[in-house]
Amino acid sequence: LSRFLFVENKFDTVVINNDTFVEDLKMDNKAGRLMLSTIDGLNLFTGKMDEATHFGGRGFSIWKTSDMSLVFDSGDEIEKELANSMKTVFNTDCIRNTITYQGPENLRDTQSDDYGPKIGSLDYINDNGAQYIVVGSETTGTIFLYSVNTTSGTPKPQFETAYRTGDTDYVWSELYDMGTAGDAGLSAVGFIGRDDNALNKTLIYVIGQYSGSVSLFQIVTM
Repeated sequence: LSRFLFVENKFDTVVINNDTFVEDLKMDNKAGRLMLSTIDGLNLFTGKMDEATHFGGRGFSIWKTSDMSLVFDSGDEIEKELANSMKTVFNTDCIRNTITYQGPENLRDTQSDDYGPKIGSLDYINDNGAQYIVVGSETTGTIFLYSVNTTSGTPKPQFETAYRTGDTDYVWSELYDMGTAGDAGLSAVGFIGRDDNALNKTLIYVIGQYSGSVSLFQIVTM
């Protein structure tokens, strides 16, 4: 969409005084595929875009409720972790009406211009002094675990690990039939504290709405 807006001369290149960015908007391998808002940043007097606003979903933030100041933002950390450790499913998707002929691998990178990993679920726990945040990627079915240090009085999340269940080299319908679709369409994540389960361990539950699955994971500290 951004390349289309550029071709249609919808950007005010005087106000957006960044030649590199404007050039990137021309190329699909740069920012040309990026899905941008055609309302936010629109100058009603000139009819052109004064700024480029992208719809995110690529990470999570922590805000201080007393004054709404930003305390932490994960930035591109989650997307980089996907690119480095899960290349075959980087920014993939699960599209219900294409499951008979598309799978995780051939849908790789299709969400990069829209929501990326589409972080849509999050939970926090202070479990007997051990503090964690878990976030879930809806489109890739991956969970990302952060430990949280609050000794300074401000929460400081530290990325620990990412994990994804399921195979990748078949179409979604075959993966479903084989029981190896993982947590496709990950819709919810949450913690179960040590005092609330028989294992006396910090657990994470994951719900996949497309796979119809519920998974349970244990946090193992080294």
